[in-house]
Amino acid sequence: MTNLIHLDTESTDLLIRKMHLTADQVFDLADLVYARMALTDWEGPAKDAFLDDLFRCTTAIKQLADELDLLGFQTAHEIEQWLRISQSFSV
Repeated sequence: MTNLIHLDTESTDLLIRKMHLTADQVFDLADLVYARMALTDWEGPAKDAFLDDLFRCTTAIKQLADELDLLGFQTAHEIEQWLRISQSFSV
């Protein structure tokens, strides 16, 4: 039995662009949130502890944004492979 793979390359390409855009936005927003909180008019050890926690959180968020971006590149590679293989059948 033959396994068939169907891929709508146009809609998948659009999704890849959205993945990259979203990853960039999330990364930037994580930095923005940290920067704004660091500038708040709040002094003392509670703020320092909070900023430490927020830094860990925003770092984790940015790592996930990077992973989303990488998944976009992996998906683009899948499209390229799919197109290369499908062209060999149409020749």
